[in-house]
Amino acid sequence: MITFEGVTKRFADGTVGIEHLDLALPGGEITVLVGPSGCGKTTAMRLVNRMIEPSGGRIVLGGTDVRDVPPAALRRGIGYVIQQIGLFPHRTTAQNIATVPELDGWDRARVRARVAELLELVGLPPDVGQRYPHQLSGGQRQRVGVARALAADPPVLLMDEPFGAVDPVVRAQLQDELRRIQAAMRKTIVFVTHDVDEAILLGDRIAVMSAPGRVEQFGTPAEILAAPANDFVTRFLGAERGLKRLALIPVADIAADQGPAVTVGARRDEAAAAAAAANTDWVVVLSPDRRLLGWTWLDDVGPTVEAAGAQPFRLSIQAHESLRAALDQMVSSQHGICVRLGPDGTYEGILTLEHLAAQLT
Repeated sequence: MITFEGVTKRFADGTVGIEHLDLALPGGEITVLVGPSGCGKTTAMRLVNRMIEPSGGRIVLGGTDVRDVPPAALRRGIGYVIQQIGLFPHRTTAQNIATVPELDGWDRARVRARVAELLELVGLPPDVGQRYPHQLSGGQRQRVGVARALAADPPVLLMDEPFGAVDPVVRAQLQDELRRIQAAMRKTIVFVTHDVDEAILLGDRIAVMSAPGRVEQFGTPAEILAAPANDFVTRFLGAERGLKRLALIPVADIAADQGPAVTVGARRDEAAAAAAAANTDWVVVLSPDRRLLGWTWLDDVGPTVEAAGAQPFRLSIQAHESLRAALDQMVSSQHGICVRLGPDGTYEGILTLEHLAAQLT
């Protein structure tokens, strides 16, 4: 969808922002440009919509050189979200969202319908449309900025550190919202950040950049975390590279052990055999339909396993969650394990530290 072909940018003072950048960004994916301050990631993004012009090379968008399209027309076909948001303070939320559709000549009914659709899409109630930017929280303003960028349904969305000015809780919410929106719409998104954790969370592909605008490595988050291309990438990823890899792997991707599981009504010798096979002195207690009832010490089991004697597990994990979340539960668990439940709440087994270690070798 977007191709940089030998692109260079030299500024008037002689500073080289980008030097011979070759990069092809796939359509329908989030590509994150990540790197330290001054590495050229924002410069590269701003060249796409001609906020600045290249000194050499060319940028091809959907098969067309961006310089062959008038800047105003080009920008109306590209959504743009920035950290400062840039809402018009004298226009309501609805009017801000409607900016590009109105410039494109949409009729009023179509504009109203699109505004209502986008408010719902970004998780804002309809009455927010009548408020002015100063009446909104920072997180709400950022959601409006995303809605405005999507208003004319552009195929490309540029996002320049859009969540950097909000607190960590709101930032996490906005990141989840972007993932949900992208799953539904499959836009081509170029996302700039200096936060490697945000890049790993959001990116289908990541370009790790160094100054002046050099791509040190380009690949999926899993590829980059598993095999950094050089020392620069290794240092930039940080000391917790293994934990970051675990965050990319869903619990459902690995097989859980059955563990010392027994059904209510099982004989004591059956419970003892299950505990011995798992090398534990406790058993998992299940209902006949494999619902998790809890656990009990083997010494507390009478002639048969009873539901009344089961203690609830304080923590459990769903199959769609990550192995990093599983690790967090393991270190908080009395037994150093994590109980895995399926989408319908049935018991699927247990995970141990050995399971996690096997994913990092």
